[in-house]
Amino acid sequence: MIEMVIYVGLSSILVLVIAFFASWLIQAGTKAKLSRALTDNGRQAMDTIIFEIKKSQSIYEPASVFDDNFGQLSLVQATSSIPGEIQTYVDIFQCGAAICLKREGAEPISLTNGQVRVSDFVFRRLLNVTDTPSIQISLRLENSFSSARPEYQDFLDLTTTVNLRNY
Repeated sequence: MIEMVIYVGLSSILVLVIAFFASWLIQAGTKAKLSRALTDNGRQAMDTIIFEIKKSQSIYEPASVFDDNFGQLSLVQATSSIPGEIQTYVDIFQCGAAICLKREGAEPISLTNGQVRVSDFVFRRLLNVTDTPSIQISLRLENSFSSARPEYQDFLDLTTTVNLRNY
């Protein structure tokens, strides 16, 4: 009888250790997946914005909103998909919980997906000594996984500065 009690006790401890380890692995995997989604979305959005700024001729000042949360950047680019036009306008802005890019004559496309939401998006215009404008982009992404558990709440702050090359 004593051997049976000892066997059941050791088996119970072993099962509890395995269950705890499995639970920890699932939580770590979920947190890594959410963090990866933030990083991937932030990198993809920033890369696209940087690419669009670098290939632009100038900033379209009347439609751009600088130094304001949820700002907008309007750019003038040399190529146009509209027949007879030699320039096109590209707008980068926050639409809902996403970052969107809109080319003249086209529908906006989302640069981030539903796994993240944009909580801060600011453009700042900087002038260099050569009077070539630079754009500083500040972006804060949060995961859209709504949970009461604080270990699943995460955010990513990104800031970069880009010079217009064709200015």
